[in-house]
Amino acid sequence: MSFRYKASGRALFLVWHTVVTLEDVAAAEQLFTAARKAAGAQLVAVGVISAHVRSHPDADTRAAMSRVMPTIAEKCEAIYVVAEGDDFQRKLLRGLFRAILRVAGILPMQMHSTVGSALAAAGKLAPEDVLAAYEAAQHDGLIDGRVQIAG
Repeated sequence: MSFRYKASGRALFLVWHTVVTLEDVAAAEQLFTAARKAAGAQLVAVGVISAHVRSHPDADTRAAMSRVMPTIAEKCEAIYVVAEGDDFQRKLLRGLFRAILRVAGILPMQMHSTVGSALAAAGKLAPEDVLAAYEAAQHDGLIDGRVQIAG
C-alpha cells in the first residue's frame, strides 16, 4: 500500500508517498467503508499527495478511481485532497483529480495546494476529530511538523 493513514472519530487523514496504484484504490475503498462504520457518521477526510510523488496514476488506476470515488464520497460529508506545491506538475495533478471528480459526479470534494488550507476547511466540520487525526499523523511521521493551518 502506498498510503498511510490515521483516523479519529469522523476524521480520516491519509498520506500517499508514492503514486496511487490499483491495489491502493481497493484498499482505500475498504478503509473508508470500515472508518464510516466505526464512526457511525459521515467522514471528513483529508488526503495528501506527498510532494515526493512526481508521476501520475496509470489509465487503469484512473479508471478504477473514477469507479470507486462515488462509493467513497457517499461515506463522507466532505473530502479534501492536497497536492502540495504550485509547480506545473502539481497543478496538473490537481487538474487530473478535478477531472476525475467531474466525470464521477463527486460534489463533496475539494482540491487544495497546502495541508494547512485543507485542515482549516475540514476543521470547520469536525474540529476535534480533524485535529486529533492530524496530530496522530504528525506524531507517526506521516507528515512533518511545519504545517501552518490557514484560516
